[in-house]
Amino acid sequence: MGSSNGDPDEAPPHPVTVAPFLMDVTEVTNAEFAAFLQATGYQARTVQLGEDDHPVSRVTWDNANDYCAWAGKRLPTEAEWEFAARGTDGRVYPWGNDWDPARANGRESGIRSTVAVGSFPGDSPFGVLDMAGNVREWTADFYEKYPGSSHYSQFFGKFRVHRGGGWFDDAGDLRAANRNGGPPETANDDLGFRCVRDANS
Repeated sequence: MGSSNGDPDEAPPHPVTVAPFLMDVTEVTNAEFAAFLQATGYQARTVQLGEDDHPVSRVTWDNANDYCAWAGKRLPTEAEWEFAARGTDGRVYPWGNDWDPARANGRESGIRSTVAVGSFPGDSPFGVLDMAGNVREWTADFYEKYPGSSHYSQFFGKFRVHRGGGWFDDAGDLRAANRNGGPPETANDDLGFRCVRDANS
């Protein structure tokens, strides 16, 4: 996990073990989140619902966490997310080590908005889609420094991590090791999530 060729908060690379888990193939869609709202009467004031097959956006960390719990799942840890994106060979992007703007809905796509989930052929080694671009994705973890790092941020322990970059991001932010943190109440139009569950649950 991590990289010595990226931002300071990505270093140092270090080994992490994750237990077997199952991850949603795509980001949670507007239709799926709307079903949650309808079934529960949940109030999510910031959520921006649009086309059914696009990823839901403008979700706070609590919104994402509560949806996952309702669905019998949970948010991925940061380590789980990175493993699902990079595979066992530690690739730079979900599809490999070379940047290819045709494989992700980032800034270079020129679309400047979300697209239907799974629209870009940027599968991870495990067949998980859209782990680069479309929307950034909340993880379960607080933003903290990696073991052995001397990097300091005033936001450590306060922000929650989101990964993967969104439709507004450049290639560097779409790398699988790239990390971003935001206040849990953040609700941007390029920020969504996906869920996981333990393999034995």
